[in-house]
Amino acid sequence: RAAPAAAPAPARPDPGAPPVPAGGDREAAADAPVTSAALSPEERALAEVYGDELAAGEVGSAYREYRDELTADEDRPLRPEIVPKRGRRRGDRDRRERARGTKRRGADAGGRAAAKSAGGAASGEPARAPVEPPEDLLDAAVAVLRARDDRSLSLRQLVDSMAGRGWTASAPPKPARAIAAALRHDAAVRRARGLRPRVVFLGADRVALADRALPAALADAERALEDALAAAAAATRAALADRLARLPLPALERVAAVYLRAAGWRRLRWIKRIDRSSYVTAEAADGDAWLIGVRIGPKPVDRRGVGELRAGVEAKGLDAGLLLAPVALSAEADDELDADGPRIETLCGDAFAAQLVACGVGVTVHAAPIVYLDPGFFAEVADES
Repeated sequence: RAAPAAAPAPARPDPGAPPVPAGGDREAAADAPVTSAALSPEERALAEVYGDELAAGEVGSAYREYRDELTADEDRPLRPEIVPKRGRRRGDRDRRERARGTKRRGADAGGRAAAKSAGGAASGEPARAPVEPPEDLLDAAVAVLRARDDRSLSLRQLVDSMAGRGWTASAPPKPARAIAAALRHDAAVRRARGLRPRVVFLGADRVALADRALPAALADAERALEDALAAAAAATRAALADRLARLPLPALERVAAVYLRAAGWRRLRWIKRIDRSSYVTAEAADGDAWLIGVRIGPKPVDRRGVGELRAGVEAKGLDAGLLLAPVALSAEADDELDADGPRIETLCGDAFAAQLVACGVGVTVHAAPIVYLDPGFFAEVADES
């Protein structure tokens, strides 16, 4: 088998030929005369074997440029770099740094929370129960202040802390003003009950817990007093409801008459007494005409008690009906409230007793001489400014 053909030795340019210009026509330079250099013995042997093939071939230009899609892209004209303004570069850099810092803090917080939960589980400590959201804005504000180590906060800081916990979903559009009004009203109500306000205003829209400067033993004693007063009020309402349930119908009518006048009802006129119920027409504060039924206990109010009241409202062409009873509604009576016909309101059981207490009917209110420490007094006398 014949040896593979070797490439011919490249032709060396003639030293006497004119030089090719740097930026000149390379095709013209390709036509310049060239001279053959001396061949080595090996090159001469190959030339003798393949001389005929090399002589018959046509030699192309070695200086013609190759072009395709890639080289065309490389030959496109260069344009100046688009550089943003100095302020814009700084703003973009700050945004990137803030984003990295937020991600880093989130990752660190997640890692700490996972490590803390894992550590608590490993050490055998019971896991903390999730914090239940407070029932209203006042309880939420007090909870935030206690979580801040009893430090004072501005109303804006208080609202932001509540919003961060998701406790402002039921707040009005401007929660700061609404919370301030609610705190002031709560303070007035608690003072009327003989209790220390939960939150005090320090000026410049700053609030703080009223008992933050109290000794721990004194603060616990005041909370125990508040719990005892609440327990006494609940026991009083229960005793009042029990006494009302044992009253005969004529006595319950007189109790209802005193309550209705105290609650603002006008033009009372007793019209009928049937079995266990009495009926009186009255005018509400808005001018609507109502039929009010008074039903005695001790059995729960049945369907008939609600049905008879609705029938009386329809028969007399009145606007609505109200049922007063010292005992609760039965399940059948509660279903009867959803029946078609005039609107029927109820004030039964514990709700009736609570309304009597609110109007001062059947109870007396005494002001006990409760003495409270005044931290503000000592703050004033100790101020040297």
